[in-house]
Amino acid sequence: MTSAHKVKMLDVHHVTPFFTPPEFATELSLPLTFFDIMWLKLQPVGYIFFYKLTESTPAFFNSVILPKLKHSLSRTLVHFLPLAGNVTWPPQATKPTILYTPNDAIQLTVAESNADFDHLSGNDIREAIKSHHYLPELPVTDAKATAMTMQITLFPNQGFCVGMSSHHSILDGTSYSMFIKAWSYISTLSDKEKQHYPTLLPELTPVLDRTVKSKGLEKTRKVVFGFLADCRARLDPPIHDKYFGNCLYSFAVETEAEALLEENGFAWAVERLSDTIRNLEKGVLDGVKEALETYNKTARSGAALLLGVAGSTHYDVYGTDLGWGRPEKVEITSIDQTAAISMTKSKHGSGVEFALVLEKHEMEKFMSMFVDGVV
Repeated sequence: MTSAHKVKMLDVHHVTPFFTPPEFATELSLPLTFFDIMWLKLQPVGYIFFYKLTESTPAFFNSVILPKLKHSLSRTLVHFLPLAGNVTWPPQATKPTILYTPNDAIQLTVAESNADFDHLSGNDIREAIKSHHYLPELPVTDAKATAMTMQITLFPNQGFCVGMSSHHSILDGTSYSMFIKAWSYISTLSDKEKQHYPTLLPELTPVLDRTVKSKGLEKTRKVVFGFLADCRARLDPPIHDKYFGNCLYSFAVETEAEALLEENGFAWAVERLSDTIRNLEKGVLDGVKEALETYNKTARSGAALLLGVAGSTHYDVYGTDLGWGRPEKVEITSIDQTAAISMTKSKHGSGVEFALVLEKHEMEKFMSMFVDGVV
């Protein structure tokens, strides 16, 4: 690491929930569902929220910003206990579980960087590895996997960023968005309102019930072009729209690369994907075994190009005000490990913001073809 991008680790805190609700006085144990297990071995999900703030001297950061973030996070975790716990597989259990016990905590690393905040939070091309300095590691052992870790990095007189790494089997994008919005909501409450147990708005209150009753997944085809769909409203019966955890499933459309090179190849692919999306309304839980076998066979053969999308334009990530305004930039850092692109609703309120990771020469070519000259 060059001196221009030096990050100094200052301290490590462990933020516990403000208190453990009486019904979970001993522990909270949630078995992983079918939707959770799909993501058990995937790379952690990484988000970085950049907040531009000129009033961010080390003294102000340590006396105001950091205490406020820890205080509001502690009270938010009361509602999101799984995030303070671990993924584990007890010897007597038939499948892994999310386990929270009193005094479990989120590990929060505090750091300081002398890097150029505007460059890191801007939209110019930069090396993906530079973002790794602001994202904490997620400890994983043979016995357990940490649910979430955080890192808050101060850029003196420029701002700060909040980096979060989380285990994908704990939650999906919808649940991630719910947590971030809940933290934002509690952060902006008055000190008096935060003294006790702050209640959340109904739309921000997670449902931890893991009883998912449904009929099975609808048969899908061999993976070439795929997409993830939120199944909360598509299960039979549907589950609560504030269900906290994973409820995504991968759907796909079979095609040949040569077909996409035809004059109307792109329009044809879009039409096929649109038909598949419309068919989801008929039900999504038939033929799960066949679908997974097809997916695994195709992935092992190398015959398919797996294209993933992280995030969604439905998540208003730029609405995350932790007390110092909206973030300057929100980055889904983990896409450089998953060969995916990321999509979010634009911070300006209209349009779509997306990011991708390519080799340097590929990125330069991409920029010359699709970006240069675009206003």
